[in-house]
Amino acid sequence: MNTVNPERVSVELSPAPFGLIMSVSGDLDAGTVRSFLQQTADFLVRRGPVCVLVDLTDVSFCDSSGLSVLIRLWRHVIGDSGIFALTGAHGTTARILQTTAMHRVFPHYPSREKAIGALTRARPRPAQA
Repeated sequence: MNTVNPERVSVELSPAPFGLIMSVSGDLDAGTVRSFLQQTADFLVRRGPVCVLVDLTDVSFCDSSGLSVLIRLWRHVIGDSGIFALTGAHGTTARILQTTAMHRVFPHYPSREKAIGALTRARPRPAQA
């Protein structure tokens, strides 16, 4: 049983040529989802197309609650005509993405560098007046 310990997850938001990189470290589970949402709250109230790369390289554990928060983030981004992608999924995170077939929904890049290149080329453009 996982205990509620919000310090087990941290999110660093960094600007990138295409939009935003969210570097997640620690665990994404029932005990940390609230903290994850608090750390990303400013982003979640933004509107307008944005490209987001979620780097999961430093995520050591992910369960269905963690997957749920990734789906919520994905829906937010694509709902505003943005682009959402992952990099660095491994271990339990990769396994849960495969088991649920979400690896087919979330674009996933083998490295941060490849993701940055692809997303920079694909970033949404502002509407022309």
